[in-house]
Amino acid sequence: MAPAAIAVFIGGYVEALGLFGLTNGWPIYLAAYVIFIAVHIWGVGEALKLMFGITAIAVLALIATVVGLIPKFEFSNLVNIDPDGSTMSSAFLPFGISGALAALVYGIWFFLAVEGVP
Repeated sequence: MAPAAIAVFIGGYVEALGLFGLTNGWPIYLAAYVIFIAVHIWGVGEALKLMFGITAIAVLALIATVVGLIPKFEFSNLVNIDPDGSTMSSAFLPFGISGALAALVYGIWFFLAVEGVP
């Protein structure tokens, strides 16, 4: 189930962002699903090696992002959204608990995308 769900969301993101000029995400759904299933069939050791490679690339990308953004960082931008008055809204959580819960969806799918392949 996880590879299918991940493939659907990857296709949805590609479609929503308009990447590759696609207006329908089904080619991406199919390609992602085939890749994920192929890695599962290939074997556990190979999947682990692939995940280590992907992790190394992700770490390098994060380091490059942090290094590139450090000169532009301003702490005041982290708390410059006015609270909207919802339950427990503050400068730290401007949209309160409902905003934090709404953001969990993205964290769950990110977790599945990272952990689903191995």
